[in-house]
Amino acid sequence: DLDRFYWMSTYVAGATSRNPDFPPGIFGTWVTTDAPMWSGDYHLNYNYSAPYYHLYSSNRIEQAEPYDQPLLDFMERAGDYAEDELGIPGLYYPVGIGPKGYESSYGDPYDSGIHPGPGAFLGQKSDGAYAAVNVATRWRTTYDLDYASKVYPFIKGLADFWEAYVTWDEAGDRYVIEDDAVHELTAGDFNPIVSLALVRNTIDVALEMSTALGVDENRHEQWNHLLDHLSEFPTMSRNGTTVFRLAERGTDWVDTNTVATQHIYPGEAIGPDSPDELLEIARNTIEQKAAWDDDNGTNSFFPAAVRVGYDADTILEFLSEYVDGGWPNGFRADNPHGIENTSTVPNTVNEML
Repeated sequence: DLDRFYWMSTYVAGATSRNPDFPPGIFGTWVTTDAPMWSGDYHLNYNYSAPYYHLYSSNRIEQAEPYDQPLLDFMERAGDYAEDELGIPGLYYPVGIGPKGYESSYGDPYDSGIHPGPGAFLGQKSDGAYAAVNVATRWRTTYDLDYASKVYPFIKGLADFWEAYVTWDEAGDRYVIEDDAVHELTAGDFNPIVSLALVRNTIDVALEMSTALGVDENRHEQWNHLLDHLSEFPTMSRNGTTVFRLAERGTDWVDTNTVATQHIYPGEAIGPDSPDELLEIARNTIEQKAAWDDDNGTNSFFPAAVRVGYDADTILEFLSEYVDGGWPNGFRADNPHGIENTSTVPNTVNEML
């Protein structure tokens, strides 16, 4: 069954991700109603990224090609939001966008309780940086200079945003992230763990691309200073073990979802070469979350478990159980979020190789 799901997932990507200007939305090309959930859009706080996770390590770059265009098409509006909403330079993306610069979440009442304007951010500053994880992965998979030239303005715009948004804590000799949200609508979180990882990843790839392209060398000193002094990941005690805390202040733990491990994957902040102490905390967090069948985060939870050296036999056991809940066409039964989990099996297997 794992082999079958591996190849069916790849087939789904080939069937739905072809048009370079119109990549698949949350339900792929199989929308069967005039009013799909989430407008069938590109939801940037993970849903849009997830179906692509496996394509880079599977060397299916052609199927990943359409991913970037909506992000690039929205740059002008994201720049306006950064200036108008926060008074800073850079790119500030809302949660939902569509093709050709369209803003699908504009005026969404879900956000009205914490944001008075029509843009829907759900308290989160990290949507752009989350969308950048696949851009970074493609670059690090191919080191294609033409690709870097195409997407570097997007990456630089995100780096501009975070350089301006983080604040300096003199007493702690560190940069901190204030008034963010680790989960939707948890506005006011201080140093949310996913944002800390996404900032690192964004600045890292900005440095890599600018060096390769021979541009913006004058920015490197400040970017490196930000990386060297960005706050560490917060931790706490849970059931007698040390685990990652969702934010240094504010939200501490949520039983559902996999936000507690998304700094590991797709945030790229922890891997086999990380310090042993950090890896132990990561494995403890995997053990405590046990999100092997989660409506929102299974597609990132399995790869995160692999990255930190969680027991391989246990991972395969849960992955086999996971595919038992699938349809013959490769989709998960009772999955509310469309095509996002088509990456789970191939990406986990690729990560284990």
